[in-house]
Amino acid sequence: NRQQNYMNQQRAADSAADSRLREAYIKNMQNTLGLDQSMKANGISGGLSESTRAAYDNSYMNQRDGIYADALDAKNCRACDAVGI
Repeated sequence: NRQQNYMNQQRAADSAADSRLREAYIKNMQNTLGLDQSMKANGISGGLSESTRAAYDNSYMNQRDGIYADALDAKNCRACDAVGI
């Protein structure tokens, strides 16, 4: 029973992370599309548009890395709780 509870908690942490990752990806794609359209409409191109796009991509990668770290922390906390640490 204790092992089953542990496994259920691990799966719940994975599921929560997957959901957050999916939401972050969708939001990034929507923002990227909107950014591209906005820059084209305003005649922005070249280095400025590439720098802006790189900043958006970097922000998304940081957010994604944070979600992975949070999920790992949650799983490690549950593992410590399971063994009584």
